[in-house]
Amino acid sequence: KKNFLVLVNYAEHDFMTEDHLKALASVLTRLGYTRDDVAILNISKHDWADHIQLLAHFAPSKIVILGQKALPEGMAELNLNQAQKTAGATILYTFGFEEMMTNVDNKKAFWEQMKNL
Repeated sequence: KKNFLVLVNYAEHDFMTEDHLKALASVLTRLGYTRDDVAILNISKHDWADHIQLLAHFAPSKIVILGQKALPEGMAELNLNQAQKTAGATILYTFGFEEMMTNVDNKKAFWEQMKNL
């Protein structure tokens, strides 16, 4: 509903792990979004999805890429934890939840960028 796309990579799961999904939902709620406002795509289940196809299909104005493994094929180099405007969307390439769940500094860096997205 809000043209917000979140890209994840969970090869061993159909979607996301339950604890990571709860953490993401908590962050989104704190920012005023509901799950209906956001499309979450497990990129490992959609090997067709290069960055051009994702932009065309979802027409996102905001994209959050959770971890290096979630980077779509062919996407330009992105700086970690620095929101960038490219191709008509604001993109945040940040840590995956597996990197955040055990590291407070990574969580803080992610949260600071999400607040400004």
